[in-house]
Amino acid sequence: MYQKKLKKTTVLLSIIFIQLSFSNCRSFFPSDESPNVSLTYQQDAYKYSILVQDEKIPVRILKPEPLPYTDNAHATVWIGRNFPYEKGAELIFFAKNYYKGIKYIGFFERKTKFPKEKENYQLRIGAATEEGLKADLKPWSAGDFEALKNIKSNQEFQELILSHYKNSKPGN
Repeated sequence: MYQKKLKKTTVLLSIIFIQLSFSNCRSFFPSDESPNVSLTYQQDAYKYSILVQDEKIPVRILKPEPLPYTDNAHATVWIGRNFPYEKGAELIFFAKNYYKGIKYIGFFERKTKFPKEKENYQLRIGAATEEGLKADLKPWSAGDFEALKNIKSNQEFQELILSHYKNSKPGN
């Protein structure tokens, strides 16, 4: 009799534990409408991820690629239009300390004809340089990165990024 009660109690506690664990798992997997950051793997990715976590934004480091990381091959940053501009400007500015080759910054929606909805809320640091070149992005200067510190609105942030498209038209 005692063993039956013990088994029943153990099963009930296990079910409760599983339910609580599952409900807390959602915080590890950001919804499509919450800002999140993806980082190309390189030796300083973990250091930079701590900075992102301090901003209370979920961050993931992508699997290492077969070829070794080089700054010149991963000089692009993609950002979604709905990523909070204050955090985006700050994180891109500081990314330059960890991803030293960053030169190209663009919007996900201009990268492909059919962007995924979740990309509207993403910041992707260290994407392939080739992607930035294919998107017709102009390289950023040190002054352009400094301008990120003075951004006061989402419109200013978006205009700064749009000004670096070679074929940019106002309002794009």
